Amino acid sequence: MTEPYLEVRDLFVSYGQIAALRGVSLHVDPGETVCVVGPNGAGKSTLMAAIAGGARAQRGGVYLAGQDISSGKPEDIARRGLSLVPEGRQIFSTLTVAENLKLGGFMQGNAGNARWMMNDLMDLFPILRQRANYPAGRLSGGEQQMLAIARAIMTDPQLIMIDEPSLGLAPKIVDQVYEILAEIKARRGVTLLINEQSSARVLKYADRIYVLRGGQVQLCDRAENLTDGEAIKRAYFGFDKEGV
Repeated sequence: MTEPYLEVRDLFVSYGQIAALRGVSLHVDPGETVCVVGPNGAGKSTLMAAIAGGARAQRGGVYLAGQDISSGKPEDIARRGLSLVPEGRQIFSTLTVAENLKLGGFMQGNAGNARWMMNDLMDLFPILRQRANYPAGRLSGGEQQMLAIARAIMTDPQLIMIDEPSLGLAPKIVDQVYEILAEIKARRGVTLLINEQSSARVLKYADRIYVLRGGQVQLCDRAENLTDGEAIKRAYFGFDKEGV
């Protein structure tokens, strides 16, 4: 049996008196694409923040490649091979596209590999090559999302977590982003954990799906078993088996 690359065990996270995560457990195997879907306020972003070291758990643990990272600092966790693309992308808007990518490359500590990877990414994202000397803040929303993903890859991660990649983007651009993610997975063998509100696209690209609602996992199954969308809908909205 394959050991999970990422494992979250019985995780509890609160903000003051508000419980954001209540006993969440999940795992991501090497090379998988796992998607977490759920409505606003479900705890999806908190889950990623806790994994990446940006939110402290009151109980439970997070394990990366078998090592407990629950108390790790974000920069130390990143050095272990985890890269987060946060909600809203958070690129450096006054820096150029190329400068944003170079910042990601500093994490590697291998200048030669970073230069090679940057050139490879420019081939994968031709628009970034065209915009290399543009301030990143002048890019469209879709271009900024591509830059944020490319910058994450520049750290040479084993696992990329992406929070709401479709946020604020036109459907055609969202499809393009997901196709690029599939290409990255095929070319580089990275493992992906993706948060989304909508389940329609993740059914096409995910290996497995978790539904998070109210800070708890309501459903976990392989995407191929959820293609009609009914089980996801019940878990997402809290319907009973009769859908009422």
